[in-house]
Amino acid sequence: MIGAFSDTTLRALKNIPTMKALSPKGLNVMDILYYDQVLIAKDAMTTIGERLEKKKKAFVEKSPAKTAKAPAKKGGKS
Repeated sequence: MIGAFSDTTLRALKNIPTMKALSPKGLNVMDILYYDQVLIAKDAMTTIGERLEKKKKAFVEKSPAKTAKAPAKKGGKS
């Protein structure tokens, strides 16, 4: 379960052995892949989306610019 939870909710979730509660900031790929089902609160989804957009923007800015095209094949008969 991913979201911002009150202390009471977190204590209740700890009583469920197959449940793990995470904040959107602590989310990682392994946690998502480990569990068969993932419940994400609406506000957490917004936070995750914003976080991914920042990473995408940083990745695009660091990517090398496309400067040259591959040479064209010469078409000749042999």
